[in-house]
This record gives sequence, structure tokens and C-alpha cells, in this order.
Amino acid sequence: MSNSIQRSEKMNKFGQEALEAVDLGESKKLVVGLPWYTKSQWLATKSYCTDPDSFFKSYADWRREADKAIVEISNRGLEVKLLPIYVETFKGWCSYHHMQPNKTARRRFTNYLLKRER
Repeated sequence: MSNSIQRSEKMNKFGQEALEAVDLGESKKLVVGLPWYTKSQWLATKSYCTDPDSFFKSYADWRREADKAIVEISNRGLEVKLLPIYVETFKGWCSYHHMQPNKTARRRFTNYLLKRER
């Protein structure tokens, strides 16, 4: 497997939570929202979600790939917006939207947070 494919798969695992660009209008620059966790919130979210195997093995691994994703996205000329994720807020959002707490819900929640920033 080539390095570019491996990097792409890692980005995909990280990016599936929020790699969706939103045009914020006046800036005319596309913005990519990325979920941003403290270690305690990452652990709590992983523990709460129904798909803990879709997370990186450790917070350090997640953080390393998140930092790489920020650089790669920025190098493409896109703006990166880091969106703090709090598990209690995510729980409430999932309950309100009748969603299982999984990868799809995390992506939709992050996109919801990004759109609220407008």
C-alpha cells in the first residue's frame, strides 16, 4: 500500500467526522469544520458512542492526525474552523434528533456546529 493511500485512509478516518466545507458568504472562502476535543472529552465521547472502534486507538493518535489534517486542509486554501465538542451537548443533540451516537451523528453534529457559526 502506498504512503498516499495510507495517509488518505487516516485522513478519511479523521475527516469522516466533519470534512464538509461551508461557504460562509462574505469571506468567499470555504470553511472546513473539524471536531476538536480535549483529552477528557475525546475519551468521554468515545465511551458514549456506539462505534468506539471507529475512533483512533488513543487521543494522542487522534491529535497527531488532526494536526496533520489542519495543515493539509489549510494548504488547499481552505479555512479550518476548530469546533469544540462537549459530550453532554452531543448527547442532547443526539437525543433531540433521535440519532444513535455514531460516526454519522458526530459528522452531522459537527456540521451543525459549523453552520451555527455563520
